[in-house]
Amino acid sequence: MEMVNMEMITLDIDEQQCFHEKYVDEKVNGNVKLSIIFDVIVGGFNDVNFHLKNTRTGHSLYNSLRTSNDRLMIAINEPGTYEYCFDNDGSTVSQSIKWIRFNVVITFNHPTGF
Repeated sequence: MEMVNMEMITLDIDEQQCFHEKYVDEKVNGNVKLSIIFDVIVGGFNDVNFHLKNTRTGHSLYNSLRTSNDRLMIAINEPGTYEYCFDNDGSTVSQSIKWIRFNVVITFNHPTGF
């Protein structure tokens, strides 16, 4: 089973936009994967900052600075709300509005016998 979220956003100069994926099943057991793919398609040097964390625990799971695209997949090892943010605080060289396209997939792999 999969949940898919595809979006395109515009980030103004010094703007941050955050999104949330909530997973509440207490029996996670590493059978759930969160995949995020993004591309900056227009703006400056096409670079943004990206952050991913579990808001329940406060643990930062992934950070990427001044990147134009990224692809990541992580195992969700504990329930919680997973927050991912795109941040255009950028460098003084690339102060411009950015257009970002991203795709989020949560995959539920149930063990055999379920």
